[in-house]
Amino acid sequence: ADNEVIQIFTKYLDEANIKYTVFNHFDVHETIKHLQRNKFVLSDRLHAGILCHILKIPFLLSTHHQKCIDYLDDINYFTNKFDLDSVNRANFINAIEWCNSNMNTVEFHEKNSNKSLQKWIQLIN
Repeated sequence: ADNEVIQIFTKYLDEANIKYTVFNHFDVHETIKHLQRNKFVLSDRLHAGILCHILKIPFLLSTHHQKCIDYLDDINYFTNKFDLDSVNRANFINAIEWCNSNMNTVEFHEKNSNKSLQKWIQLIN
């Protein structure tokens, strides 16, 4: 399913004339360097979403795995469905616009990260 999601995403990016590169992870250090060179990251891999969140890079994470949905819910991030059954060009482009908007700020991420940590601490106690 991962390759299918990327094929759909690249089709929408091509249709919208949005420049992109497809990157396949092979080394942690190279992946981090690659992520840092981007203004925006679209990924179908949970760990790329986690790294983008930590590095404060706007991102859109495919929700074709429950663990991705759970993570996005934990950080209170943009959680519209982006999977093979529900993705369409309009909500895909809207999500990219939201991720690049004034609402998607460092403060937004810090506030929601703190909320997530508090939620996890409550679950542990």
